[in-house]
Amino acid sequence: MPSAKLLAVGVLTLLACCLGSGSVHGDNPPSPWPKVFRDSTSVEVVNLEVFVRRGDGQPVSDLRAEDFSLEVDGQEAEISNFYAVSGGGLKLDGMASPGDREDTPDDIEPLQRRLLVIYVDNANLTVSGRARAFEHLREFLLEAWDEDVDALVASNGGSGLETALRVTQGLTSVPHEIFFALEQLQDIAPGGNRFDVEERLMVRDLEAINVDVAAGFMAIKGDPEEDRSVGIDQATNQAAALLPQLRQQAQLRYDHVVQSLDVLRQLIDLSLGVPRRTSLLYVGDRLALRPGEALFDLYSERLSSVTSLAGNLAGDLDVARYDATSEFLEVVRLANSGGLTFYGLNASPSAALERGGAGATTNIWSPRAASLLERGRRESQQVLADGTGGRASRSASDVSAVLRSVMDDFNEFYSLGFVLPPGTRQVNEVKVRLRRPEHADLEVRSRRSLKPRSVDESMAQQALAALVLDSVEDPIGITLEALDPTPGDKGLLIVPLRLGISLGRLVLVPDGPEHQAAVSLYVAARDAGGRTSRVLHHQCPIRIPNKELLTALGRSAVCGLQLQMRAGEQSVVVVVHDEHAARTATARLQLNLPPATALDIAER
Repeated sequence: MPSAKLLAVGVLTLLACCLGSGSVHGDNPPSPWPKVFRDSTSVEVVNLEVFVRRGDGQPVSDLRAEDFSLEVDGQEAEISNFYAVSGGGLKLDGMASPGDREDTPDDIEPLQRRLLVIYVDNANLTVSGRARAFEHLREFLLEAWDEDVDALVASNGGSGLETALRVTQGLTSVPHEIFFALEQLQDIAPGGNRFDVEERLMVRDLEAINVDVAAGFMAIKGDPEEDRSVGIDQATNQAAALLPQLRQQAQLRYDHVVQSLDVLRQLIDLSLGVPRRTSLLYVGDRLALRPGEALFDLYSERLSSVTSLAGNLAGDLDVARYDATSEFLEVVRLANSGGLTFYGLNASPSAALERGGAGATTNIWSPRAASLLERGRRESQQVLADGTGGRASRSASDVSAVLRSVMDDFNEFYSLGFVLPPGTRQVNEVKVRLRRPEHADLEVRSRRSLKPRSVDESMAQQALAALVLDSVEDPIGITLEALDPTPGDKGLLIVPLRLGISLGRLVLVPDGPEHQAAVSLYVAARDAGGRTSRVLHHQCPIRIPNKELLTALGRSAVCGLQLQMRAGEQSVVVVVHDEHAARTATARLQLNLPPATALDIAER
């Protein structure tokens, strides 16, 4: 799939809304009837998922609300509602133990389907790391797959500098389709090894700096002072020439990380448009939190034996400018806005083994620099996992444990509800603890921050998912059809659409002499080249006179839309949002539009 960068492909205009029978009115004069009283107090309750595990990873499922302490932005918060999920279902009896489930199946109420997004970051992955991760993934799919889970397989680019989101397998619940998608991805050359090559070249040049002579540890011609003076000049010139290259490499890596995170944000936006509890399983081993940090440290350490040289260059080693932590936290905030949980798989061996093993080509790669390199790679996934309540592998040996957590977290968790303070749209810090001393050894995971999505953001994500993944759900009962197009300006076409909405499925609120529905439409289009329009928002006013209400409930309201589009294959999506019921429905339409010139000829 091409990059999900939004490009305008159409202009939408909303026409008058009416019933076929004429019982839905347009704009009327002000009504003399008194308005229905509506309480304007807005209370927003946020539900926070909390995972509690023992040291061996087993879920703890016998806790009550009073066992938890909840702190929101530094203030103790009251838990206003609480429930436990065990075995993938809502425990109606909060004290029912896991061992009682088979004997009392009526105590478990199944929850909605779940979505697992498997993301293979080929642009930040090595061949060996991918092979190990895929081996664990295949075992996981064979042994732990749940038929109530839908999956989506996506990747980021491949070899070279390419970073672009690709959907390899759309929504599926069939394990062999996931296997096939992974096989396809294994045929693509990953791009992570490219940085290893550049790194080795940089380390080779660092090793060539003759610091031993400059430090006076060895002589060339027999006069230590003269040799040291010459050595310092040589080392200074070599180090000064290498520093711009080091900065350039760090900048390129930082830019690559930012591009990679942009692709990840596109995938999260797409995934949040599917109405599921969603987890994202990230496969990668070269995405760095602080690109260039290890090489800067190696550079500094290499020159540390020459006091004058180290002092002159110390001010140029500004590693902070290449710190991508804030960009990673932006991804966390996006994931938390829609309840997505991140799990990281890094199956590659440690950097210390890679750089300092028996096959190492240089002896200057220090344990400290190798540790910094390893920490940056692991911490990049840890920041995303910790911030969203998930887990990331800390070494290649615990990849299987992370995979087990994915299904355990789907099926075993607690929900803590609390009321957001009036006017609050973002919670910067959330802390959940267990109160009792006997629970001190238990692991407690939850989201670290919360910023609930706006309705417009949520609807735009649903429109994108419907276009790209064909994720269409219709609990309201809507129809969408295209009428004959007409020529427009600049070779474009004007395409009329007719949207039908079953009135009996809408929430109609009395307002004086009529009943009203509050319906919003979110419309987007995508052409065969993958170019996607921005999502446009319009209202569809529906008003029914009280005397016609019973008759109207068996009919449909009709909303007219016009799209200005290019010729060729087009996909159109309309998301209908019933604001009174907080319920949505989606309709998708495939069009194959003729050129505008062909319509001109036909008309003549």
